[in-house]
Amino acid sequence: MWWIVMALLIALVDWWALWARRQRWDYVAKPGVMVALLLALITGPGSAHTRWFAAGVFFSLVGDVLLMLPREQFEGGIGAFFLAHVFYIVGFRSQCRYRHPAQVLLLAIHVLIAWAVGRPVLEGVKNSGHPRLRGPVAAYMGVLVAMHFCAWLTWWHTPSVGKALAISAGATLFLLSDTLLAWNRFVARIHQARLKVRILYHVGQILLIGGVIGVFG
Repeated sequence: MWWIVMALLIALVDWWALWARRQRWDYVAKPGVMVALLLALITGPGSAHTRWFAAGVFFSLVGDVLLMLPREQFEGGIGAFFLAHVFYIVGFRSQCRYRHPAQVLLLAIHVLIAWAVGRPVLEGVKNSGHPRLRGPVAAYMGVLVAMHFCAWLTWWHTPSVGKALAISAGATLFLLSDTLLAWNRFVARIHQARLKVRILYHVGQILLIGGVIGVFG
């Protein structure tokens, strides 16, 4: 868990850099968080599951870099994070089995979340002057909600409440981070959105990967 602690410490540096507008520090610390999480996965005992999550963290790192370039590569970032969520979903594949009627309710809730958030965001994309982004954004939102659903299924497959809580809470914070980012970009401006998005994203990834190591490592 040493690298998980390092990821949190680097994240704290990055939040300070973003708040204080220290761009050079941000350029190092932001990807540094994901590098630490990647090392946490690849230096541990490892399993077929953790390898999939390592691939997901790698593509999260690629997405982070693309979105922080001086000339932001938004579509490339969406593509990288799309792949990250696909790998996370594959990593959760053993959890994606029907075990309880409550899972049907959970699925219905996720469909409702996708509709409630997706409708205004996609309308905002349409009105932003970049209608070509509607397809990529819709696909990304779909895979993000699917990853969140798979993460929450951990409650029915993991005996440890703490580990299930870490995974589900981490996935929820990740979902909130990307929702806030999309809302700020396409629907309405939010005060200190970049910092809020970054904090939610980092804490979400750290909790998610920490929980995954606890369950699958």
